[in-house]
Amino acid sequence: MEGMGKDLSIEVAVKEAREALADLAARDLTDLTDAEIEEHAVATAELLRLAEAAHVAAVARLDTSGAWAPSGARSAAHYVGWKGHLPLPRAKALQRCGRRLRDLPATAEAFAAGRLTVEHVRLLAHAHGKAPEAFAADEVRLVERAATLLFSRFETVIRYWIVRHDLHGAEVDAASQHAERRVDCSETFEG
Repeated sequence: MEGMGKDLSIEVAVKEAREALADLAARDLTDLTDAEIEEHAVATAELLRLAEAAHVAAVARLDTSGAWAPSGARSAAHYVGWKGHLPLPRAKALQRCGRRLRDLPATAEAFAAGRLTVEHVRLLAHAHGKAPEAFAADEVRLVERAATLLFSRFETVIRYWIVRHDLHGAEVDAASQHAERRVDCSETFEG
């Protein structure tokens, strides 16, 4: 994929990427040392994130273009699920990701660079929805945390960020949990 650049047509870039990835997938990895297989696993995770970013960009463009409509599909997600042989929930997640990235410039940049996953975007978009003005001020910092922390730790960061910036929402959630609490008492067969 050495010759791949912005001057290549989409078709040529996809063809070269497909060939390179097919070659990579067909490789025998049994001769790699432990250090080499560790490096390979990390490198292919980055390739997966980059491929996911390219896919989301394509789904987002398909969504805004309406090119899926003549097929009879109900949405771009349904079209991608059908033609791409993806589970519909996954196709819908890709479509939502593309839509959410429109309002998140730093997130979109990091996602396109392969630093974030669709799941990271989902969490960042959720935080944006809770407190848009505060998120705009913190987006770059949150994206950096997303790119460097374990995913589970980043989820915790986002939960804390939301509690700190969406006080009303936190109170509503607490009141809802309080209202939904219940106790059940049942007599056992021995009394």
